[in-house]
Amino acid sequence: MQAERDILTSLPARPYSTGIHPWRTQTQPTDSDLLDLLRTSITHNTLAIGEIGLDFHTARTIQERQRQCDGLQHQLQEAAERRLPVIIHCVKAWEELLALLKDFTNIPIILHGFIGSPQLAERLLTAGFYLSFGARAFRSPKTLLAMKITPPDHLFLETDTVSEPALTTLYEQAAETLQQTPASLREHLYTNYQHLFNAPLDL
Repeated sequence: MQAERDILTSLPARPYSTGIHPWRTQTQPTDSDLLDLLRTSITHNTLAIGEIGLDFHTARTIQERQRQCDGLQHQLQEAAERRLPVIIHCVKAWEELLALLKDFTNIPIILHGFIGSPQLAERLLTAGFYLSFGARAFRSPKTLLAMKITPPDHLFLETDTVSEPALTTLYEQAAETLQQTPASLREHLYTNYQHLFNAPLDL
């Protein structure tokens, strides 16, 4: 807990998202500690809660999975009360995630680093969620099919690590996949960003 509190003293003086990753929620001592840490990290510069979610690849025991579910639910409630969008991380826990999210239809949900089939994408899009695709998507044929069926007004692109290609490269790859120009794709994504976050991009 102390390491996380130390980070809070150096939060950026510009827009950011904040949340407790599922890898951390399964090890937090108590729910009150988790909520205290989250609330301390939220300032007037907070644009979203995330990335938060479920990762049942790392949570192997029933107890660890329940801690992740509890942690996610608490953070979703906080986001709903503050009317903040949520950025979701999900690995091998889609049914559990959808069950939890059905009670939070009043906040925008962005699926971070989406990897999955068109059928899964359709379920998420029907629920009103946004799908964000990263570099891994271009190594997954089924995910590229999912990208193609994602409406432009529910699409995002992202980089996740410093070793991934530049965002401009992702734009070019996605534009080719979607048979658009990079300029047209950038315009769609900028509109989505403004709609959800209402903040400038020149950070």
